[in-house]
Amino acid sequence: MTSIVTFYSYKGGVGRTMALVNTAHILARDGWRVVMVDFDLEAPGMTHFFADIVRDRPRTVEHDALDLLLHAKQSLQGAESGERAPQFPRSLAEYVVNIKLPPEWVEKGDEGIPYRNGRLDLVPATLEPIEAEEPPESEPTHDYLRRMDDLDLTGIFAKDGPRHRFGDHVRKYLLNARFRATGDVLFTMRDHIEAAYDIVLIDSRTGLNEISGLCIGPLCDALVICAGLTRQNIYGTRYFMEKAGLLNPERAKPFLVVAGPVPVWYSRQSETQVNLLKRELNTDKVVSVPYHPAAAINETVFVIQEPKEPISKAYEELAPDVAGLVREDTRGMWEREIQHLTMDGLHREEGSTLNVSQEVAKRLSANRLKTHRYSFPPRGFLASFPSACTVASLPAEKGREIGWDAIVSMSLAVAVSAYRLKSDRPFRRAWKLTGQLDVKDNALKSDWAVRLLFFQLRVLGSVPSEEVCSDHLQGALRWVRALKGEHPYDSRATVQLDSVVTSFLMQGYNTTWSVHPQPEAYEKQFESLVDRLDLFAEWRSSSRRFSQWMFSKTPEFVGKLSSSIVLEMMKAPVKERRRALSQILENVRLPEGLKDLASSRFLFSREKFAARWLQDMLSQWDWGDLERTSPSPLGFWIEPLLASATAYVKGVDAVDETLAWIVLSKFSHGYAWRVLVDWRYLESVKSHPSFVAFLRQEDEEVEKIESAIDRGEYPL
Repeated sequence: MTSIVTFYSYKGGVGRTMALVNTAHILARDGWRVVMVDFDLEAPGMTHFFADIVRDRPRTVEHDALDLLLHAKQSLQGAESGERAPQFPRSLAEYVVNIKLPPEWVEKGDEGIPYRNGRLDLVPATLEPIEAEEPPESEPTHDYLRRMDDLDLTGIFAKDGPRHRFGDHVRKYLLNARFRATGDVLFTMRDHIEAAYDIVLIDSRTGLNEISGLCIGPLCDALVICAGLTRQNIYGTRYFMEKAGLLNPERAKPFLVVAGPVPVWYSRQSETQVNLLKRELNTDKVVSVPYHPAAAINETVFVIQEPKEPISKAYEELAPDVAGLVREDTRGMWEREIQHLTMDGLHREEGSTLNVSQEVAKRLSANRLKTHRYSFPPRGFLASFPSACTVASLPAEKGREIGWDAIVSMSLAVAVSAYRLKSDRPFRRAWKLTGQLDVKDNALKSDWAVRLLFFQLRVLGSVPSEEVCSDHLQGALRWVRALKGEHPYDSRATVQLDSVVTSFLMQGYNTTWSVHPQPEAYEKQFESLVDRLDLFAEWRSSSRRFSQWMFSKTPEFVGKLSSSIVLEMMKAPVKERRRALSQILENVRLPEGLKDLASSRFLFSREKFAARWLQDMLSQWDWGDLERTSPSPLGFWIEPLLASATAYVKGVDAVDETLAWIVLSKFSHGYAWRVLVDWRYLESVKSHPSFVAFLRQEDEEVEKIESAIDRGEYPL
């Protein structure tokens, strides 16, 4: 959710604008989407940092920050006179000048994907920066002064003026602002998106006046207070804070104090004054920005031009503190914590897939900024809608070497996107992406290719034209054929098992090339690999949920049952396979109440969610204790497997039971259940009215999500 932070100083010359500009660059470098607003209207300063960019702006940028306030005033007057509803523009494209980030801060190959790179925009106070040697007498300056008179902030803050209503109105302009960005079919399922800013940084006027009152009052969520170390700065700032109520902890907005410029050659005296500042402003921490001679001469973005200077180090310390003022999550959150927060909200009111998705997206948005602690692949609520797994599938940090976790989640993201689009564009995008990411492990490269092939076969019934996937699959199968006896577990075991599963799957499809699998030989190797891999050792905590409430058997039984179903369902459906699966399913019992949940109008109904059996199941579903060193092999998803097997063995008469397993799959995998089930085995129930209605309800929820993305209302 967009937050607004105002940079304020009681006196000028303390480096307020310099601090804002450098902080904005650091946040954008770290992946934040930042817009700077120059509301120092009487003495525009920030605009001069980017004078060349403002002068060379696109023709579509026709208005400045002063225009924004004037338009907001006109809009509010129209709304209060009853002429029309309040108008809040969804785009500030006519006001915003984009500030290009240094090339080394931008990840190559994906510049258009807003999740991968930060963004820095500016709403300048004026489109005509004053740079003439002689006093400017040009028409734009006269026009600026005339518009200042039209704004009449004195009248706005008069007793009969709109006062805070005006500030709240302008605030909504900034909170509703979206920018149009190039999308990506893999990550957004849209060619273009309207994305929200993460943070708005406002440069306020100094002193006590109407514009500073606007900026520090109704406009902002938090304050960065810049102060010099002279007595007039310290005591003047204290006077301001008293008047603004910032010294009252119960009323105060979050604030941060920045001291500057701090001379380095008077270290003892500087320390004394900084301590005085802390004491007078009632704060434990003050970020000290050292004096630098260039700051007195030029408008310098130190973090770009002088990144090793002490002043840049100070700004590097300041930026995360500014972020901490407004972040909902200052620590970074595990997926399980996000899940619990979302569940708490659902207990308070009915929740549909749409509002659950929006809540999760908001949590993901907070986690996306600098800290990436959610787990891979996305499970539970983080996969409850198509774009959740795509957001989480991105490599966590710029330049990060991706590992097994990213391979799993990116493969799943590709499959979900392709399923929704009914197109191979996401797969083509993914094959291109494999050449852009830093993947050094040959086994990981092979599994990435094999997993893409598996999902493309399952979702689209086609194979890519790239011969590289054939090479990877053939190579992995050669490893399988070469297996002799027992071997210690390593990452290749997963690749080998994935290659066997994928080669069996290829038997049911027409392809331009074939691996010519040998089912009998590979069946023995499959059993050997499963035994050696100890697949479910990593489920030590979560496997109890199966043994205690589903099977009444040991966790070891779960592994054997799952591998037996996988082995049978890798092949094309035949009568003999139905008999074998029927014997396996005799050992499975469906939890009471699950069928009722399947027929619930809402996916996350408050009453159904409170059911005793589901609470017991969720209490044992200990995702937080799972640490995957390698991914689970392809096809080993117990709930989708049982949904597919139930439909195949019991047919249309068991449609409610099939739907019950699918609902349980949604708790594990969310919307991704659609690419994890084997649709060949669901033929008997696909046309049943209950099944069709279930799919239609889910599709309607997803369409609402995607429509919200198009309207810019979804927190991307």
